[in-house]
Amino acid sequence: MLDIGSLCTAECVDLSIDGRGIAKTEGRVIFVEDLLPGECAEIRITGKNKKILEAQVETRLQNSPERQAAPCPHFGSCGGCDLLHCVYSLQAEFKRKRVQDCLARICGLEWEVPAVLSVPPVLEYRNKASFPVRQIAGRPQVGYLSRGGDRLIPVKQCALIHLHMNAALQAFSQWLEKSGVSAYDPRQHTGLIRRFTVRRTAEGKMMASVEINGKKLPKRDLLIDLLANSVPQLAGISYGVNTRKGADNLAEAMYSIYGSDRVREDINGLQFDISMQTFLQVNHGAAELLYRTALDQAGVTEGMQVIDLYCGAGTITLQAAKRGAQMYGIEIVPPAIEDAKQNAKWNGIRNAEFICADAGKGFAILNRRGVKADMVILDPPRKGTDPLTIGEICKCDPKQILYISCDPATLARDVKLLMREGYAVTYIQPVDLFPQTSHIETIAVLKRDKKDA
Repeated sequence: MLDIGSLCTAECVDLSIDGRGIAKTEGRVIFVEDLLPGECAEIRITGKNKKILEAQVETRLQNSPERQAAPCPHFGSCGGCDLLHCVYSLQAEFKRKRVQDCLARICGLEWEVPAVLSVPPVLEYRNKASFPVRQIAGRPQVGYLSRGGDRLIPVKQCALIHLHMNAALQAFSQWLEKSGVSAYDPRQHTGLIRRFTVRRTAEGKMMASVEINGKKLPKRDLLIDLLANSVPQLAGISYGVNTRKGADNLAEAMYSIYGSDRVREDINGLQFDISMQTFLQVNHGAAELLYRTALDQAGVTEGMQVIDLYCGAGTITLQAAKRGAQMYGIEIVPPAIEDAKQNAKWNGIRNAEFICADAGKGFAILNRRGVKADMVILDPPRKGTDPLTIGEICKCDPKQILYISCDPATLARDVKLLMREGYAVTYIQPVDLFPQTSHIETIAVLKRDKKDA
């Protein structure tokens, strides 16, 4: 009988979707922290429910040749990475297999998914990182949330960001110590400093922001001094006002206190004007590869009419427009739409129109206008799209759909709905934008199946 606290010996046979080892013993499935396929260990049960057990390694009896020393002292407690103990080849195969398994299990599509595409480096690749602030032992501390998200792990250096971004993090940590400010408590909705965010362009320009539960940022001159003296190519500092209760709300307003509140980023030859709140993929080189591969495989060419849902600041929309397609971008966030319009002007692109609306409602607007799309591009958030939006897409009856997904499970769910509407998958390709983590982007191309039309 396996109860909490019990010791047993188990062999890992696979990895779970969050990078934990999966072992089986006495007919029970056990999720084990820091155990790789092929490894055998003495483990202690730490959690239990009707279907699964959770455990931690007491003594590892056999090491996998694919294990590596994690290049970060916070690995295992910090929630930022979950595959830092695996060599990259194992990470890539784990992600490829996850996409394949989701397609087979959720939508019944038996597809031999090809090897993951990636670009170096696999460390120090993130161009943006946000660090929550919490009160620990009476002092404000900055870092990452733990794997369970219930506590803060103080961090002064992260292996996934550039050394200049780490310098900004350390300067901010000094400011917390010297300024006497309080940290935000999301449960009590008290305290001032919510999080610190730092962003770096491919050319090395840097921006930083502090998000607060209040109207004014105290000791701003001290913050400017510490950051400006520590961070090369610092373009600007701002603070965001966020007085709503909860941990994950976006700032209601942003105020610049040093330099510029915007920088320009080059993506596949186009210039994008971005702020601290602009959504961009966090891995610049891999994002360029993702967009080139997606648009090449979808066959976006001159004269096509293409609707881009969840278009953000127009990153994909404008690259497709550059290829000659008449583009319609739809996005629910007003500042993102304004950014998209400005980016179109900056790049001299006139064959792109942007609509501020929910994806389904925006598509309905275009349907009422009689816009007949040859292709629809979907790049939704992690939760995927919804049946209403898929219904509006199918009313338009595009010949082809290009779906870029950051979650294999919601991709498979939505592909299943599209297959029921008469679309057939013609291309699947995972692209790794998030090395050292279990996340993966996937490109899927679907075409109207003439047999079912």
